[in-house]
Amino acid sequence: MEKEHIFFLQILRDFIREKHTDEPSFEVDWNRITGLARRHNMMGIVYVQCRNILENNPGLALYHKKLRDGFLSEVSCAICRNEDFWQIQEKFQEQGIRFIVMKGKELSRYYPEPLLRTMGDIDIVIREGDRKKSHAVMEELGYVSKQDLSAVWEYFRDLSHIEIHDHMIYEPLANQIDYQSYFDQVWDHVRVRPGTSRCDLEESFHFLYLMAHTAKHIINNGNGFRPFLDMVFLVQKCGGEMDWNWIVAELKKLALLDFTKTCFALCSRWFEVEMPIASEKLDEEFYRRATEKTFQDGIFGFDNAENKIATPAKTIQRSRLPYWMESLRMIFGRLFPSYEDMRTIPWYSFLDGHPWMLPLAWVYRYGYCLKHKFTQGKQALTEPYVRKKEIEERCSYISDWGL
Repeated sequence: MEKEHIFFLQILRDFIREKHTDEPSFEVDWNRITGLARRHNMMGIVYVQCRNILENNPGLALYHKKLRDGFLSEVSCAICRNEDFWQIQEKFQEQGIRFIVMKGKELSRYYPEPLLRTMGDIDIVIREGDRKKSHAVMEELGYVSKQDLSAVWEYFRDLSHIEIHDHMIYEPLANQIDYQSYFDQVWDHVRVRPGTSRCDLEESFHFLYLMAHTAKHIINNGNGFRPFLDMVFLVQKCGGEMDWNWIVAELKKLALLDFTKTCFALCSRWFEVEMPIASEKLDEEFYRRATEKTFQDGIFGFDNAENKIATPAKTIQRSRLPYWMESLRMIFGRLFPSYEDMRTIPWYSFLDGHPWMLPLAWVYRYGYCLKHKFTQGKQALTEPYVRKKEIEERCSYISDWGL
């Protein structure tokens, strides 16, 4: 492991322990440390942890400024989002819209300093029957809707990005489990805050969702260290009140127990913490690869070229068919996408409510791709065969996570 990676993990360990980070005994490249902080959306955490080192070393003035600016930016954005959220909450309450806050906004309250838990948006879950009312509220508050054709509606105003969901999960993982139906039980696992329409997730059910959501990112483009910090802080703050026998039984139903054990083993290695579910010793080659990829992926792995074959690998991993048969089915699906898939793409939005127009959309798509995206289209169709080795390696990596 590189020196900068060793030191970055030390910073995160110290953040968990709520102690300042001491200057490392070895020389590190602070340009790389700053880059890692930015890639993982942890400028604030790194600045707070290393402030004493930076302030006492004039040679690090440039990095002191970069990290401090990042810290101020993250905190100011968090404060603005909080103010916008309270405004939405007040309006939802006035309209009797029962809602749940999930992911970053909810998890931040378990952090030593909630403002340092960065997030790109605020995620809210509502009942499907309240969709029209919630949309009217968001428009009244001046938010612009990006698209409204799927289970998640996105709203933008100034620095705020709000996602309002009908379902907690609405896409498959790398198996045949119906996660959407399972997590649609969410309303049976909430506590209503007295005098409000806001509901808090039961911690045990929230943990199950966190593991499923993390698995989704691992299977797709990957992610950095933030979800693992989420696991640690949720367990540290609420673990004593959580029903771990029930959690283990539910994780088995969700085919996520082995994955959870792998994540907990990584948390133990990276952060030197004890986690509640026992796991076998990690294979050293998997540990090395998982650690390296987590550093490379950054917050969501979008910049890591390795993740370009994530989608076909996920499809192959989920399939019960031989590789060659699933590859043919994948190619057919790319030639003739379904109505459900195409209607959610903005430039085919004319399809919504008009499934009979699907063949016209295919013809339009073929013509556009032939003229403007011939090379990309050819690569997409031949990908399952041209990149077979990479896809199979990715499938093996997914399996190594316990997925």
